[in-house]
Amino acid sequence: MLKKHYLITKITFQIILYLIEMIGVSYLLTKIIDVYLPTENFLDFLERMIMFFTFYQIIVLGILQQLNDIKKDYYFIFFINYNLKMV
Repeated sequence: MLKKHYLITKITFQIILYLIEMIGVSYLLTKIIDVYLPTENFLDFLERMIMFFTFYQIIVLGILQQLNDIKKDYYFIFFINYNLKMV
């Protein structure tokens, strides 16, 4: 029972953190740009938020792919070194 409660709490907390990240980063970038290029209505503001969220997700995806490639290279080098020591 405790394990199930822990999982529900963990999942809920992760969802809340993701929403804070998603809304917070987009809103912050939109507000910064809104100082220099003011929006005329709420739909323009919402469009900019969506655009900044998209850019943010593309950057995060690129970083995660690079980290994944680095890890694969590390394991490949480790595997090659291990095989050379065996010979």
